[in-house]
Amino acid sequence: MNKPQSASDWTMNVVAGTGAAGGIRRAKEIAVDPAGNILVVGTENNVTRRIDARIWIVTTVACSPVRPHGLAVAPDGPILVGDSERHQIRRFVRPR
Repeated sequence: MNKPQSASDWTMNVVAGTGAAGGIRRAKEIAVDPAGNILVVGTENNVTRRIDARIWIVTTVACSPVRPHGLAVAPDGPILVGDSERHQIRRFVRPR
């Protein structure tokens, strides 16, 4: 049986968000895309953000879903975001 790990066995780093308005407010869901980038929805400021896995730069993917709550990434890359205000699922595809 494996030895239980304690909190002292782990290192925590903040990879995005400062707690300031305009950042990621009320992060509700996190997903990882096929390239290893982190995606997160901020419910209170209606955004979906992408954190680049190589250089840790945060970019905005979408601002349109109102009260985004769910997030998933399809195997071929499109981002799916649940819009709890409009009762819809939005699909975002990156232009090639």
